[in-house]
Amino acid sequence: MIDISSWHATADNPPDRVPLLCYCDADDSVFLGFAIHPYLSLDRTVSLVNWYKQTGLHEWQRAEHIVTRWKEVT
Repeated sequence: MIDISSWHATADNPPDRVPLLCYCDADDSVFLGFAIHPYLSLDRTVSLVNWYKQTGLHEWQRAEHIVTRWKEVT
């Protein structure tokens, strides 16, 4: 079991296109992924985040899971 208590909640905007460990509450899955912020409001209060996961060595696909926590890969 991975201790995710110190991981960021998705309310904390993740860095854009930086490798992250992602966690999904629905099925306890952990995967390598990254986020892309395709839209930011003028007042910088609303940001849509699209999550992607690594499915192969050079292959990334839109994450089917709803990411609930993330941690930067160090």
